Amino acid sequence: MNARIQTIAAREKTKERKNDVHKKILIGAYYLDQAKKNNSMDEIKNLMDKFLKCAFDRELFGLEHIPSP
Repeated sequence: MNARIQTIAAREKTKERKNDVHKKILIGAYYLDQAKKNNSMDEIKNLMDKFLKCAFDRELFGLEHIPSP
Protein backbone atom coordinates (compact mmCIF):
# COMPACT_ATOMS: atom_id res chain seq x y z
CA MET A 1 0.00 0.00 0.00
CA ASN A 2 2.79 2.44 0.94
CA ALA A 3 4.66 1.62 -2.28
CA ARG A 4 1.55 2.52 -4.32
CA ILE A 5 1.29 5.88 -2.62
CA GLN A 6 4.98 6.58 -3.27
CA THR A 7 4.58 5.57 -6.92
CA ILE A 8 1.59 7.86 -7.37
CA ALA A 9 3.40 10.72 -5.64
CA ALA A 10 6.47 10.19 -7.85
CA ARG A 11 4.32 10.25 -10.99
CA GLU A 12 2.67 13.49 -9.89
CA LYS A 13 6.05 15.11 -9.19
CA THR A 14 7.35 13.99 -12.58
CA LYS A 15 4.28 15.44 -14.28
CA GLU A 16 4.70 18.72 -12.38
CA ARG A 17 8.36 18.97 -13.46
CA LYS A 18 7.44 18.25 -17.09
CA ASN A 19 4.72 20.90 -16.99
CA ASP A 20 7.13 23.40 -15.44
CA VAL A 21 9.71 22.77 -18.17
CA HIS A 22 7.03 23.08 -20.86
CA LYS A 23 5.90 26.43 -19.42
CA LYS A 24 9.49 27.71 -19.39
CA ILE A 25 9.92 26.68 -23.03
CA LEU A 26 6.72 28.45 -24.06
CA ILE A 27 7.59 31.61 -22.13
CA GLY A 28 11.06 31.62 -23.64
CA ALA A 29 9.64 31.10 -27.12
CA TYR A 30 7.29 34.04 -26.62
CA TYR A 31 10.03 36.42 -25.46
CA LEU A 32 12.39 35.27 -28.19
CA ASP A 33 9.69 35.87 -30.80
CA GLN A 34 8.97 39.33 -29.38
CA ALA A 35 12.66 40.23 -29.33
CA LYS A 36 13.02 39.22 -32.97
CA LYS A 37 9.90 41.16 -34.00
CA ASN A 38 10.97 44.26 -32.06
CA ASN A 39 14.59 44.03 -33.15
CA SER A 40 15.72 43.84 -29.52
CA MET A 41 17.86 40.71 -29.47
CA ASP A 42 20.72 42.77 -28.01
CA GLU A 43 18.57 43.38 -24.91
CA ILE A 44 17.94 39.65 -24.55
CA LYS A 45 21.65 38.95 -24.96
CA ASN A 46 22.49 41.51 -22.24
CA LEU A 47 19.96 39.96 -19.88
CA MET A 48 21.27 36.48 -20.55
CA ASP A 49 24.84 37.68 -20.00
CA LYS A 50 23.88 38.63 -16.44
CA PHE A 51 21.85 35.46 -15.85
CA LEU A 52 23.78 32.57 -17.39
CA LYS A 53 26.71 31.00 -15.57
CA CYS A 54 27.16 27.65 -17.35
CA ALA A 55 29.74 27.77 -20.19
CA PHE A 56 27.57 25.66 -22.51
CA ASP A 57 24.55 27.93 -21.99
CA ARG A 58 26.63 31.08 -22.49
CA GLU A 59 28.03 29.64 -25.71
CA LEU A 60 24.49 29.34 -27.12
CA PHE A 61 24.20 33.11 -26.92
CA GLY A 62 27.71 33.85 -28.11
CA LEU A 63 28.73 35.09 -24.67
CA GLU A 64 32.23 34.96 -23.21
CA HIS A 65 33.13 32.17 -20.82
CA ILE A 66 33.18 33.18 -17.15
CA PRO A 67 36.35 31.91 -15.48
CA SER A 68 35.89 29.89 -12.29
CA PRO A 69 36.90 31.70 -9.10
